[in-house]
Amino acid sequence: MSVLRFQTNVPVEVALAYSDGKEIEGQYGPQVMFSLAESPNGEKTMYVPPIVAERFRELHIDKGQRVRVCKDEVKNGNRRGIQWDVSRIDPDPRWEHPAPGQPAAPPPGMVVGAAVPVRNAGSDPSNGQSTTPVNGNGHATANGVPYWDP
Repeated sequence: MSVLRFQTNVPVEVALAYSDGKEIEGQYGPQVMFSLAESPNGEKTMYVPPIVAERFRELHIDKGQRVRVCKDEVKNGNRRGIQWDVSRIDPDPRWEHPAPGQPAAPPPGMVVGAAVPVRNAGSDPSNGQSTTPVNGNGHATANGVPYWDP
């Protein structure tokens, strides 16, 4: 089976064959395996850290919807780490056909589908923003990625 290999700092657009992945134990710890409906070179499977699968759930990515995933290398002083950026490409169907009582569009000023990076550094309490710290292999060490969910 052909596996999508992520190169650092190269965004990849994919569509999931199923909305849920299968949690497995990889060589470097837990991973989530996703079957792909579309990928750049026809790959059928991808393996990502659990934090990426969590971001898919937060963005309500369903099967067939396209998503952009990028494995970024970040530097913090002399240390290097990995940051996964995940963003929706296709519009969120919840805004096209909202449930009764839900707004037909996000509130003014709300960016929907923008990439929310998962960084290696913790949050700064003074600015009110929260990020999910991850260690060098991309696994989350805390919760709290901010997102808006109607």
